[in-house]
Amino acid sequence: LGTEKEKDQTIKFKKELEKDIMPIESLISFAESKEGAAYFGGDAANIAAHAKEIKNNGGIYCDCPACAAAAEILKHKEELLG
Repeated sequence: LGTEKEKDQTIKFKKELEKDIMPIESLISFAESKEGAAYFGGDAANIAAHAKEIKNNGGIYCDCPACAAAAEILKHKEELLG
């Protein structure tokens, strides 16, 4: 903070968050896929159902701790960029 590189680093951070956050549609598709079943195992159907519930309630991102933190930060991206 407070250095000449602060704005550039903040822009990089924002871009990385936008790249890494999981859109709910992508989570649904992945959880319902063969690859998702292999990754999530027996939880795949529950994850897909939970993701559909999030979508039906207006959510646009996964609600895991990492995505929830990224979404909260991205809510304030205009403030961060000044």
